[in-house]
Amino acid sequence: MESKNMTTQLLGRDGGIMRRRMLEYDWAKTDMGPLSTWNPQLLAIVRIMLDCKFPIHMYLGFSLYLVYNDAYIPIAGGEDELGRRAQDKWATLWDDFVGPQLTAAINGETRRYQNEVFALPRPDGSKEEGMFDFSYGPVRLADGRIIAIISPVLDVTKSVMSERRLSIIKDITMNHWAFYPLDRAHIRVMEILSNDVNDIPFAMIYVANQKGTKFNLKAACGIQHPHDACPTKLVVEKRAIWPIDDILKSDVGSLYHIDIEGRFSSPFSGGPFNVQPKKAIAVHLNAQNRRAILIVGISAIIPLDETYCGFVKLLADQIQIVSNVVLCHQIAKMATVNLTKTDSTKTSFYQAMSHEFRTPLSLILGPLQDSLADTLHPLNVYQRERQMMMTKNAKRLLRLVNSLLEVTTIDANHACFQPMDLPKFSGELASVFRAAMERAKLNFVVNIVSAGEIVYVDRDMWEKVVFNLLSNALKYTLKGTVEVSSQREGDQFLFLVRDTGIGIPEEEIPKMFDRFHRVESAHGRDQVGTGVGLSLAAELVRLHGGTIKVTSVLGEGSCFTVSLPIGSSHLPPHQVVVETNDEISNGFVEHALNSLGTPTSGIHGSAGSSQNASPMDSPNQSPGGSPIVHARLKSLAEYLPTRRRGSSPTSPASRSPLMGRHPASNSDLNLIAASRRLAESRSMPDMKIEKVENIEIPLSRAAATTIQQKRQQYIETSKRNAYSENQLYLSPMLYSNRPKDTVLIVESDVDARSYLSSFISEIWNVEVAHDISSALVLIRGLYPPNLVLTDRIVSEDGVELLQYKSEKALASIPVVLLSSRTGEEARVEGLRAGADDYIVKPFSTKEVIIRINLHLQLSHMRQQLEEKVALRARDLLHANRALSTRILQRDSAESALRESENSYKLLATVSPVGIFSADASGTTTYLNERWYEMTSFKLKDTETAGWLTGIHQHDKTRITTIWTRVIHEKRPFVGEFRYVRPDGSILWVLSQALPDIADDNTVRGFVGTITDISERKNLEKERVAALKSAELEQRKRVEEAEKQRKFLENFIDTICHETRNPLNGIFNNNDLLRTGLKNRDEILDEISTHPEFAEVSKELKSQRNFDFEAISAIEICAKQQQTISDDVLNLSRLDAHKLTLLMSPFKLKETIDAAIRGLQLELSAKNIETFVKAPLEDFNLKGDAARTKQVFSTLILRSMKALQKSAVKKITVSIDIVSRHDDQISLRLGVKDTGTGMTPLEQSTFFQDRFAQGNTKSYEEYGGNGLGLFICKGLIKLMGGEIELKSSPEKGTAIYFTLNYTMASDSEVTTPRGTVIENPRDFSKLLALIVEDNFFNQKILGHHLESFGVRFFTADDGQQALDLVNDHSFDIIFMDVEMPRMDGIEATRRIREQEMLKGEKRVPIVCLSGRPMEET
Repeated sequence: MESKNMTTQLLGRDGGIMRRRMLEYDWAKTDMGPLSTWNPQLLAIVRIMLDCKFPIHMYLGFSLYLVYNDAYIPIAGGEDELGRRAQDKWATLWDDFVGPQLTAAINGETRRYQNEVFALPRPDGSKEEGMFDFSYGPVRLADGRIIAIISPVLDVTKSVMSERRLSIIKDITMNHWAFYPLDRAHIRVMEILSNDVNDIPFAMIYVANQKGTKFNLKAACGIQHPHDACPTKLVVEKRAIWPIDDILKSDVGSLYHIDIEGRFSSPFSGGPFNVQPKKAIAVHLNAQNRRAILIVGISAIIPLDETYCGFVKLLADQIQIVSNVVLCHQIAKMATVNLTKTDSTKTSFYQAMSHEFRTPLSLILGPLQDSLADTLHPLNVYQRERQMMMTKNAKRLLRLVNSLLEVTTIDANHACFQPMDLPKFSGELASVFRAAMERAKLNFVVNIVSAGEIVYVDRDMWEKVVFNLLSNALKYTLKGTVEVSSQREGDQFLFLVRDTGIGIPEEEIPKMFDRFHRVESAHGRDQVGTGVGLSLAAELVRLHGGTIKVTSVLGEGSCFTVSLPIGSSHLPPHQVVVETNDEISNGFVEHALNSLGTPTSGIHGSAGSSQNASPMDSPNQSPGGSPIVHARLKSLAEYLPTRRRGSSPTSPASRSPLMGRHPASNSDLNLIAASRRLAESRSMPDMKIEKVENIEIPLSRAAATTIQQKRQQYIETSKRNAYSENQLYLSPMLYSNRPKDTVLIVESDVDARSYLSSFISEIWNVEVAHDISSALVLIRGLYPPNLVLTDRIVSEDGVELLQYKSEKALASIPVVLLSSRTGEEARVEGLRAGADDYIVKPFSTKEVIIRINLHLQLSHMRQQLEEKVALRARDLLHANRALSTRILQRDSAESALRESENSYKLLATVSPVGIFSADASGTTTYLNERWYEMTSFKLKDTETAGWLTGIHQHDKTRITTIWTRVIHEKRPFVGEFRYVRPDGSILWVLSQALPDIADDNTVRGFVGTITDISERKNLEKERVAALKSAELEQRKRVEEAEKQRKFLENFIDTICHETRNPLNGIFNNNDLLRTGLKNRDEILDEISTHPEFAEVSKELKSQRNFDFEAISAIEICAKQQQTISDDVLNLSRLDAHKLTLLMSPFKLKETIDAAIRGLQLELSAKNIETFVKAPLEDFNLKGDAARTKQVFSTLILRSMKALQKSAVKKITVSIDIVSRHDDQISLRLGVKDTGTGMTPLEQSTFFQDRFAQGNTKSYEEYGGNGLGLFICKGLIKLMGGEIELKSSPEKGTAIYFTLNYTMASDSEVTTPRGTVIENPRDFSKLLALIVEDNFFNQKILGHHLESFGVRFFTADDGQQALDLVNDHSFDIIFMDVEMPRMDGIEATRRIREQEMLKGEKRVPIVCLSGRPMEET
């Protein structure tokens, strides 16, 4: 009852299911035994576990019985799992997980696990998924034994499951679904879902067909095909494997639960625990009117609660969002493709329309231009006015075509934005309209002040914006003012055009920037318009990232405001440049003046009339042609006549002999004449430059004297041939320097072909072709043309003719393209295809004639150059043959030397190392390419120092000194050093050089190499750093180990101290009891002689024997406890290498007898016989008698445990002489028993571990901790001996050890410690002081002193002892070392100080301590 109460007290009486079950459980049926026999420390740990509100379970004993607290009941699966063996409880997880982890914990290792997934058993026998954080750790008693495994557990199922599900939703959300087709998106979703088989064992997506009668399988996961649960089609209104009709009747997005247990014949994958799902959820989806069904399997080991359903609902919503995104993107993509096709079709239509318009316009404007310029057959006034009206309207039609093309192609956005001072540039553009405004009698105000605003604009686009707005203001402002201004608002530049014109109706203002929109009620100066000007301006402003708006009041005027961002951050980076172009187009001004009925000559500054203007003067036209032609025209412009300073345009001094009333056409004559003379001069070897009326013309010496006559002759001849001065460019005399060339005209239009032939045939021979095939026949014929003039758009696309440019027949023939396509792209496309020039329709006859002539001249010059090159090549070939003959006749020795040098250079070039050579003085003569690649130096860097260039300053002195010594001593050189490259990087090299010895043993120089060893040096550096780091880490570990060792020593010291105090009390009290019993035994013997006391004395003697047995048992138990304490202490000192030997003379047999006497009580109690087998003589030896005795005691004690179940109980101690020489002797000592013995496997591990025992049941059957044998082996090794084990089952075990000793004489051997001294002196007059904080120790020591008649005082600490020493004179002091307030060491020091100060005698002080360490 008392033990049960003690157990209840240790486990606690507080409530709790598992505490009650622990007390009620029949532990006696287990090898743990009843609770009353459990170790109190274990019970205390179990109570802590039961009191804890955190889930904790433990495994007790060797069978690992499960105990747990109330918080662990849901995890354990109920309260009835208490007491189950771990291997039975976790049978399914034992081999793979639980078993190895518990084994590691039993071996003293602590392990922690996070987010481990388990299938926990439910009360109904099913399983439930659980995720836990837990650890396994050993539970140790005070003696270090592991008696249990403890495992705290944290249930993280909900958090981990939520994180796992959110990860799936996140993966679906983060994908860029817009770039997936719908089928691929469904497959990708299933791939993502397959990553979570715990929550989604399987899933399928079915999508309806167009009619909605069938649902086709698009993607699935978690199902191995073929599977009856996953058919490829589900048909509506038919009995299907899934209830599709009911699913479709449910609301979109709602969950439809389906019981699938036993529904399908084929099994599912089952997830990580192979548990078949029993339920599924179907969701009706509808994305962009495309119906779909999502079927999701539900895990059988996860409760289908609100959270699980919410996850499936969220998953379905995400899949529907994915479908919507994909379908919306596909719809938008199809719309974009359709819009692109529409734009492409529209652009192609306008380009074709442009071609169809431009070709007849060329045929209209060309003849009209020639007719108006014909002075030989001039028109009458009436016909001239009619043709001028026709020309004006033809140009208007051309501008209309150009405007339509600009509007339709503006979306291509080929803008080139450059930084400009936009206020200044806008002012310059506005000032161009001043003449037109003045002729319209309008007040024109330009209120623009430049503040340095830098705005990035495309010059041409901005010109069109400004000119469109000003042209619109001029057109609709009949009187009043037109004002242009600019200002800055924040980071915006504002450009404003205000007028006092007719205004705009309020309902028309929102439509003002729509394409082709016109205000029908508006009446301006000119009623002709297309409605594209303002829309074009708005589109151009938009391309600049700006905005345009208009405010207007009908009848008062309008204000257009353009806002552009300052800077370039809003523009595409690839379209931003820094080049500028200062040219300003005047086309809009010309059109504005034409609308006023005013000639444009004044605007251009020429004296000619507008009749002579080229049809190419339209606002958006620029001369076509290749870069070669433009460069040629630019160079020829240097030979044009220039006006003398101070002369007027019409003065005689400003005219050349060719100029008449029309300077513009005479300039063309000068251009043609200059080009002809330039062509002539290129073929003349002797040339000079002469100035003739400010024209620099290259001439031959023969032609220099007749230049004036020839020029006059041209004019007179032209006049005789009835050519007007305006038509002199048609005169064949200007092109008569060689026979007539042939021009092939390829044109599908009959009128255009006829018109081109009409004026070209007056100068050159003309051949015509209406398509490519007929043109190729003429080109490949016997007499090919000298130039091809072809239309770009013919029956088979004129550009295709250029595909034959690679043919020899066409390769050298210039090809000039005629096309109605304008713009830089069209020109670049034609030139890239192989055309030599590009002319845009409508064209002027002058331009065509001049360009044909230029290309013919260039072709002739190219032919002449090719002939000269061929002639020169032939000459070089002859010279080369002669040179080759001379080279072959060279001396063979020189050839061999050259080959040797080439081989050496080749070897040096391909060598992976740098090579250098030096002469006998050490000057560098050669460095190979690899040397330069390795060092990164250039040739100029090595002119001074050669191969020593760039050596690191820390190596330079050393290497230079060694190199100087090598040169002087003519010996090989080896060295490692660093180069510093030009970029500052370091190159480590190994350099080796050998002297080049001549036949006469003289040194001609040195040849050396450098090898890159940077990687090796870096590895060495890393290795040194790693070694330093490892050394530092090792040092830290050593320091930490030392700290742990000291801590362990202090801990063991404390334990020993606390253990020895009660042991001291036990031993001393036991001695007192034994002494008292012996004294009573004498009295009892005396009483037993009296007959009347015979019965009483018999009973007393029986009780006396029982008391002696009890005292002996107490002494045996105390000695066992002392042995454990000594073992722990000795183990600590062995590990710390602090166990020392106290060498002194001793008798070996007496030491063995003492060891046997110390165990005699146990030997007698267990009926064990002991024998000593030794030579007759005793051995006087020098050694540690105490350690020798300890070894024998340990071995005898081990044999006693092994003999417990043996029939014959005998222990034999043997002493055998191995060798003896002078005073040195080697003894083989042994302890042999007749016990159970050991198997070979048990013998192999006997001495290997400090806790090793004879077999796995040693502790259960015999007790012990295995420390003694480990310490015994350590002591024998410390004494210089070797230990040997011999054993066999059922025959016993013998342990032998061999030790070497030095012999001692009889006189050296003293009385052993502990020997009783006879005739003690009288101590009754002595006064002693006992200083001890332990009350029992005070009492025991006091009893011993009283038995000798010694008087004594007691003190509880050092301070009380000092006070008593000051008041009394003591003969001896017994001082405990460890005490509160003041310890014994400090008290002893102060007592000694007082004795010295007072000159008193030195009182003996005996220190008492439970710490048997040398430091103590």
